[in-house]
Amino acid sequence: MALNKGDLVAISTDGNDIKLKTNVQPHITPNDIQDINNLITEYHQTMNILKER
Repeated sequence: MALNKGDLVAISTDGNDIKLKTNVQPHITPNDIQDINNLITEYHQTMNILKER
């Protein structure tokens, strides 16, 4: 399959079969990005404190 470290794959099952699909794109929605931004904003100070330890 010529996979390299860091390549994205999709894994699914079909009965007893396991299927791998290569060259998949991440499924990130605008809501996901907003949620990530909210987490960064909320925990920014905590992350900086932990970084210094």
